[in-house]
Amino acid sequence: MEEFSQIFVDEASEHIAKLEEAVLKLENDKNNHELIDQIFRVMHSLKGAAGMFGFEKIGEYTHGLEDIYENIRTGKTEITEELIDITFDSVDHLRNLLANPELSDKKIQIRHYDLIKIIKTIKGNIGAEENIKNIQEKIIVKNEFNNNNNASYYIYFKPHSEILNEGIDPLLIISDLSKFGESKVFKNIDYVEDLRLLDVTKCYTCWHIFLSTNSSVNEIKDHFIFVESKSELKISKICSFNIFKKNGIIEKLESVIKSAKNKDIDIEREIINAISLNGKRDFSNTEKNKKNRENTKSTIKVSSEKLDELMNLVSELVTAQAELGVLSNLHNIQKLTTVAENIEKISRSLRDNALNICLVPIEEMIFQFKRLVRDLSNELNKEIEFQTEGTDTELDKRLIENLKEPFMHIFRNAIDHGIESSDERISKGKKSTGTIKLKAYYSGAEVHIQIIDDGNGMDPERIREKAIQKKLIKKEDELSKKEILELIFQPGFSTAEVITDVSGRGVGMDVVKRKINEINGIVEVESEINEGTTITIKLPLSLSIIDALLVKIDKTPFLLPLSFVDKCDEASTDQIINSVNNRIKIDDELIPLIYLRKEFEIDKNCPEMHRLIIIKYDGKKIALVVDSIVGEHQAVLKPLGEVECKKEIITSACILGDGSVALVMDTNKLVEYYGKRKEKRENNYYEKLKFKL
Repeated sequence: MEEFSQIFVDEASEHIAKLEEAVLKLENDKNNHELIDQIFRVMHSLKGAAGMFGFEKIGEYTHGLEDIYENIRTGKTEITEELIDITFDSVDHLRNLLANPELSDKKIQIRHYDLIKIIKTIKGNIGAEENIKNIQEKIIVKNEFNNNNNASYYIYFKPHSEILNEGIDPLLIISDLSKFGESKVFKNIDYVEDLRLLDVTKCYTCWHIFLSTNSSVNEIKDHFIFVESKSELKISKICSFNIFKKNGIIEKLESVIKSAKNKDIDIEREIINAISLNGKRDFSNTEKNKKNRENTKSTIKVSSEKLDELMNLVSELVTAQAELGVLSNLHNIQKLTTVAENIEKISRSLRDNALNICLVPIEEMIFQFKRLVRDLSNELNKEIEFQTEGTDTELDKRLIENLKEPFMHIFRNAIDHGIESSDERISKGKKSTGTIKLKAYYSGAEVHIQIIDDGNGMDPERIREKAIQKKLIKKEDELSKKEILELIFQPGFSTAEVITDVSGRGVGMDVVKRKINEINGIVEVESEINEGTTITIKLPLSLSIIDALLVKIDKTPFLLPLSFVDKCDEASTDQIINSVNNRIKIDDELIPLIYLRKEFEIDKNCPEMHRLIIIKYDGKKIALVVDSIVGEHQAVLKPLGEVECKKEIITSACILGDGSVALVMDTNKLVEYYGKRKEKRENNYYEKLKFKL
């Protein structure tokens, strides 16, 4: 039963997230009936499924909210701020109930009964006259049902064969359809030719169902919400009247279902033919549904564990393919070379497909931040508008998971320190409502995510003073504006005068820097006083496999991400050693160079000619000097663990086809590290010169 409960928990978590998203939208558009219907359907679905899987407390709790939103749907009550707040509280409480369904946690138990009292109070605000009106209207609705003011639907329901193993009884789902109205069910069994092959744990049955109801297609579909991904489901409106009140139609439909067995016919068209009146046939619904089916992409749910296993297997395949490539080059057998090339093409395509499967849009984590902005702005009495752009940009799901904590700290700082109060903003000539914007976009093989606010901005002088007080820098240190702003990422740094529950302890931005570094990302900050602050996070598309350029320094192999390589060139050792200010002329352009032999302290077997790898960094070109270029390589990235190396620039390792290990360089961090080293050397030189003078 635990396994089945986990299925409910996973799917219920998704529906609660959708509920939170809908409530956030409803707060700004209180007359949106589609959102109200969506919230009601989620409550209704959770209530029904919770009882099936033994989560009685969730069923009881959602029942009260469902009644409130039913009253809103029928116009008997209105959306209020109080109701929006209690719905948000309910979202949080439902998540707690999923984790603690028996209310063993005393705090959750107390909160549970407090919220139920509030919900009963809200329901009780509808007066006695309204209650009488409700009863009267329910009687009217019931009479309308009996008077055939219903539409009729054809439902095809074929559960996957393994559905019984997930603790789901399809018969219960079908029998519960009677709550919607009158129905007729026809079964169809896929008979097993050899009864010895019959597996009693599998489902071999599908059902053709005819239903007359005043419910909508969406409401009927929501009845199947927890089995939709585990079955083949089609719901089609076939006419706008009750087919059970028309003589002979059910018999005709039964004949259609029987004749459809083992035949390739358009069953929906035949159903329309069977119920057509006076020789007039209306295929509009069938054609519309057919068009919708053609435009709808089928999706399946796959667990994260299976995706991780898929990526691991693809990684092993890429490594094996590299080994095969080495063997084909070593033995020079034409057939083996051909096979190796074909395997490389297949593994590359499989890799790309696997990576695409693991990519998820950033919008999946956006709504929790919208909720954070809403709650904190209310708590701090600030008016803040949250905007998004490019949320369809996709990232590796593991990157998404690692971004939540740093983003939380950035938003908290922006709300607490960045955005001013309404009065202060007006005094500065700004709009009373502040803006926080999340913007995402692709940049080569990277994804850039920016969090932009139009608040106070950061004062470099104040940051510098605080840094001197905390002995992070010396008073005589000369730092650029960029370097001063980057001090906010130092452990323990904070400019807040007062520590609050939101921020001010000096741990937030330190966590941001550390977490982003852990996933091979870069975080940058730009700010202007009274104009606002922009935090930019630059991330790789994937953490698993990259296209890289394999190079060597002496006999040591290194890998450079191919996405940052602009072009390759060459230069003699004399040109490099005798270069002025570490710059070399390429295509009539002076380009800074980094001599990697010198950086890695390799001085033996120096060649006469070196290869130059021209990379792109922050819109500029920089030349990396290596001994030789081996070629392109699909690099399966492996963590370094406790290996001692230049971790400031070496992010991971890769096993090559011949079994040797190549270190993977982060070119962005390499340039930054080199720049800091160079500046430090220059400062030391000037200090010594000053001392001599």
